[in-house]
Amino acid sequence: MSTDRTAILLLLLLGAALKFSWLGASPLNGDEPFTLFWATRPWGEFTAMLRTENNPPLYFLLVRAWVALVPWSEAWLRLPSAVFSVLTVWPLYLAARSMGGSAMAVCAGLLFTLNNHQYIYAHELRGYSLLLLLAVVAIRLLLREARGPGWWSAGLLGLVFAGLVWTHFFGWLVIGLCLLCSLVLPELRAARRRTFLATCIAAVAFLPYAYIFFSRAGESIAQGTWVGPQGIDEIWHMIRRWSNQPVVTILLLMPVVVVLVRERLSALALRFGLLWWLVPLVGLWVVQWWVPAYLDRYLLFASPGFYLATAYGLVHCDPGGHVRWLAPVVGVLGMVITFTPWKTNGNQPDRVAAQVRTWQEENAGRPVVVRPFWYKPTLWAHMERSPAPAPWLDTWSERYDDARLPGPLEDRGSFILVYASPATGDEDAPAFPGFHVQADRRCDRLMHVALYTN
Repeated sequence: MSTDRTAILLLLLLGAALKFSWLGASPLNGDEPFTLFWATRPWGEFTAMLRTENNPPLYFLLVRAWVALVPWSEAWLRLPSAVFSVLTVWPLYLAARSMGGSAMAVCAGLLFTLNNHQYIYAHELRGYSLLLLLAVVAIRLLLREARGPGWWSAGLLGLVFAGLVWTHFFGWLVIGLCLLCSLVLPELRAARRRTFLATCIAAVAFLPYAYIFFSRAGESIAQGTWVGPQGIDEIWHMIRRWSNQPVVTILLLMPVVVVLVRERLSALALRFGLLWWLVPLVGLWVVQWWVPAYLDRYLLFASPGFYLATAYGLVHCDPGGHVRWLAPVVGVLGMVITFTPWKTNGNQPDRVAAQVRTWQEENAGRPVVVRPFWYKPTLWAHMERSPAPAPWLDTWSERYDDARLPGPLEDRGSFILVYASPATGDEDAPAFPGFHVQADRRCDRLMHVALYTN
């Protein structure tokens, strides 16, 4: 046990050293500004937003409490996500050790810690690292339930389940996986009643949000989502993301195949890992043809199954041979060599904001138009970033600052347009009747800023 405690401590220290680094290297981008903006709105605006949002409020509430205590810099804002990701290795280690021993647990912990994809969500002001932490805690509690610790632990599992569904709607899929494992894996069938009780606890806890959940689910089924259907190759790309590079993916999958041929699913660790990994990976790909939602962040909860299965394969590829440590060492070294935490995604919204400021300093009366409108919180995060009222009157309009500069654009001699345009060549700025483009600047890989005058 002391060896396990030492291993867990070292994995936590390694994770902290890596994931607390470069926290502020990238400006807030993607969905991060949306989280910050709405977490800092008055309660009336915040609760109104939840009626149309695809994420339950738990993470927003955590951010709301956090920003009241710390500066609003990138590093401070992302710190909770990094902490959640660091802590995930703890229950992952315990789950792996209970099924396959300490060597498998160390291997699984290292594969998780050294993954670029996990690192991205450890550095994102979104709830996905919290969702993953709760999912792995649920795995650990499910495995412990099978050993019969008592009904009190079903209550603890119920609280974790409730946390999952209040963090993300896909938390219900995690609960479904736990129920599936308790039904089809003989070693876990002793936990099925307590797992069902925990599910009932989560369902009762979710009742205040149930109407919004079913409304949003109905809209997604009837109208579709913003994600399009993905080809079958996306299954491979999802696995590749969890293992950094294609060569490493092959290095991790080959031992799993070897062990499968030799042991034929005799080990719980392998059966559990494959079930937790492949059921959502393949199942959601099939479902996406009716409800498109096959996205890497939505499938993050399936990644622990991949690390459990591949860690078992690496450790048991040559269990009795003189080179039994070769496979796990090669697998982990592959992750080390391809681990690039310093890389950014190329989004530079701070440059967009800087260009807008430059042209507004020349003429403070120039209004700003943002196309698409949902980029407005991103511009706000780098222009305003304060709890003051939003500069716009209508969330769904393209006008950014009409609360400060009301009236139609035609009444102004000039205005600024922030617009999205992929970096595929010299695209022309959109046309506006009565105005011509005086200047057009590409500020990052997605966004232009153009100055219009009449």
